[in-house]
Amino acid sequence: MRPLILPCLLAAAACTTTPRPAASPGAAAEARSARYLCSDGRAVEILYGGDGSAVLTVGSETVELTPTAGGGWTGGGWRWRADGPAGGMLAHGTAAPTACRAGG
Repeated sequence: MRPLILPCLLAAAACTTTPRPAASPGAAAEARSARYLCSDGRAVEILYGGDGSAVLTVGSETVELTPTAGGGWTGGGWRWRADGPAGGMLAHGTAAPTACRAGG
């Protein structure tokens, strides 16, 4: 029975984990930004947070957005729905959405 002790101890040691410190809220690995140019001429920048949130900047206005159940974000009267890295749709208030393309 003695030969089984070492393999069992090694297996148990392999399963333990060392706690890692929490990443800071502004860590680069958690967030990325993208710029878009909309068909109505607006330049838009969005900072996507690692927690699913987003920050929208349109002109001099910056608004925190929260994720919606439908896969978009809303906040401050704005609605944003990304269409992958190529672009998305932006709307304010009750206005119809405007198409935006990456690279703005």
